Amino acid sequence: MKKLICLLLVLLMLTGCGAPAAEPATEATETTAPAEMDYTPYMCPWTAEDLAAARSDGKMHYFFMAGEGLHISRNQQNVDKWGDSTLVVFPNGELMLVDTAPSAYGPVLLKNLQQMGVEHLDYILVSHPHSDHQNGAFDENNRDGGILDLIGTDIVYWRGAGTGSTEKDTMVADVCAAKNIPCEALEQGAVLQFGEVTMTVLWPAVGTTKYMVPAAAINDNSMVFRLDFQEHSSLFPADLYVAGEKALLNATDPALLDVDFLKVPHHGHPTSSSVNFLEAVSPELSVAMARVPINQNTRLSYEVAGSVLLYDLVNGYIHVTAGADGTMEYTTTRNHDPVKQDELNIPSASLAPLS
Repeated sequence: MKKLICLLLVLLMLTGCGAPAAEPATEATETTAPAEMDYTPYMCPWTAEDLAAARSDGKMHYFFMAGEGLHISRNQQNVDKWGDSTLVVFPNGELMLVDTAPSAYGPVLLKNLQQMGVEHLDYILVSHPHSDHQNGAFDENNRDGGILDLIGTDIVYWRGAGTGSTEKDTMVADVCAAKNIPCEALEQGAVLQFGEVTMTVLWPAVGTTKYMVPAAAINDNSMVFRLDFQEHSSLFPADLYVAGEKALLNATDPALLDVDFLKVPHHGHPTSSSVNFLEAVSPELSVAMARVPINQNTRLSYEVAGSVLLYDLVNGYIHVTAGADGTMEYTTTRNHDPVKQDELNIPSASLAPLS
């Protein structure tokens, strides 16, 4: 009996000692805010001083806002590509952000822009309503506190979407309307002037911005535009597939397609960059984005076309500078062997929070 009483006393003491310890743990869980993700390893190398110099030297600048080594977690976005976003600096110092990447990349893009001292964007251009091109600024999670709120813009240009499109297709116009930001749909034939730079919209075809575009045809109806700065020219064909490239070739004066610099269509995927398209464009320099491998045949096509091909998977962050005389220079943060590019694209675990 004495042994039984002692055992009961021991159990009661253990229970009494253990109960208070559980309460603080529950309280800490409820009151502790989630740890912030550490995006430092994926940040761009450019500073406010770099951007200030670019805005004052009278040249064209293209800052390709790639996430250096960033893999998006599988439950948010595809792990095989991060998206597309380019900061264009016009010779008069104005800033245009072309596409805004996916929502999961939004925090990195925002931090990069802030690190560069971007307090306001003069223009945002959204080439087509796919998440890896628009959701970094327009996704539901970023509508309050994203690029439009924390940086802002004077106007948004997009390819338009008519009645009957899905919410995603009309998100650009819907968010702009809610925030009282001007939003203008652009189609073939539109011409805009940014100081000494002329922007000519080559695609989509006239009238298509007013009608719903089937999901399978969204890429081929992307906004395609050309920029001209004296002797320098560039072409941004967004995500055109081969069929879209063919339609563009058939509907466009060949002189408007012949440029010095090409933003590679559809991230360098073999769905695009047809031989006929590259022959017409004949770029000296081409840049692809989204951290995806580019197959050997596509790389060879650019080599045959006489173009230097750069892309973020092997070159990291890329900065291209173009002078009024047509000369171009570029810098990269790294330079891996394209033959071994598959080794660089192994998905990592989700981003680890700061300890």
